[in-house]
Amino acid sequence: MQIELWVWVVTIGVLCSILAVDFFFQARNPHEPTVKESAIQIAMYVTLALLFTFVIGGVWGSQYAAEYIAGWVTEYSLSVDNIFVFLIIFTQFAVPKKLRSEALLIGIAIALALRLIFIVLGAAFIEAFSWAFYIFGAFLVYTAIKLVL
Repeated sequence: MQIELWVWVVTIGVLCSILAVDFFFQARNPHEPTVKESAIQIAMYVTLALLFTFVIGGVWGSQYAAEYIAGWVTEYSLSVDNIFVFLIIFTQFAVPKKLRSEALLIGIAIALALRLIFIVLGAAFIEAFSWAFYIFGAFLVYTAIKLVL
């Protein structure tokens, strides 16, 4: 399926707007968030992600909505380990608790940008050199074996 450029522009624009609002409120009022505040923020982001599923389903069909939700659930579950990484970083660098939410938001934005760059470069590299796919796969198998041992 080919997605038109305006759809990408709108989608990325909405995402950037949401992140900009979040940055604005974090920078304007740095504080240690309460459990209630964190739960509300998580609920808002999860709700937005789930609403986007209905947009995809309404425009492109249920198959694409199911693929999106499967990818989102996978990414969401994989992001849990990032919490521990950020916690270790915050502890090691003694980031004050009232600045942690802002630092976390900046870290997430940087991670998203780097992920985009690596996905685009990796896809282009594999497209140009299909044999590289096997090398990346072998590296993943090697890493898995090292982790098991």
